[in-house]
Amino acid sequence: MNFYGYISKLSKGEKMRIALTVVLVLSLAAFCTGCQAFMLVPDRSKLPDVKPPKSSLDTYVEDRMLDFVDWFQIPFTMRFHMGPGILLNGRLTKFAQVGCGFFEGETLGFKGRELGYWREKREELGVSIFYITKTSKDVLVGNRFLFEAMRKAEPEAVGDLDIFRDDDRDKWDCGLTVHLLFVGFDWDFFRTREFFDFWVGLTTLDMQKDDIKNRLRKGEAASAGFAGAPGTLTTETIPGPPSMPPVPQY
Repeated sequence: MNFYGYISKLSKGEKMRIALTVVLVLSLAAFCTGCQAFMLVPDRSKLPDVKPPKSSLDTYVEDRMLDFVDWFQIPFTMRFHMGPGILLNGRLTKFAQVGCGFFEGETLGFKGRELGYWREKREELGVSIFYITKTSKDVLVGNRFLFEAMRKAEPEAVGDLDIFRDDDRDKWDCGLTVHLLFVGFDWDFFRTREFFDFWVGLTTLDMQKDDIKNRLRKGEAASAGFAGAPGTLTTETIPGPPSMPPVPQY
């Protein structure tokens, strides 16, 4: 009896058990042979290792406090703005958002650990991932976290499609923006990634790579890359202007 004839005589339940057995065997084989989908590998980033200037306990406590501020709702995720405009936006992540409008003025408040006061111009329109935003921000007063975030956003090549712009709103945040005539507010009432970063961070794992040690590592890597990375220009390798003959005077 051939294989197909044998299979055709089996009951539906027997066929299901055979199928589940085959799937289980293939999964175990993939796991045992090192299939990339099942492999857990350590972080092999090129960032240098550093020693924080504070004790391990002080560093741990400060990191957990900052992670808590990043996700906790009022007041650490609210911003208030003043200036002419009309703007409404509601979002349960950027995959489920709707909004339209504009405003131009000043904004004061928190975005997690980022605190400050800045000028802001915003135009937006769309639904879900088909959402367009045009924003510009100029920090007037802020803490170091706000300035670091603004500097990080400057060199990034981001377009007007909001789904690709985590420099403005995180794609997994849930929030509400309301601006009517001359006043308004922006509230991230649930920051999904920051929520998990806080609770997972209690075990010292850093999902968002924003703990003290990782910030120091990124800073040292950036400094080292600027100073001597292959292919970078230094003051010794930048040619000077060609010599020019003197201009005759008449």
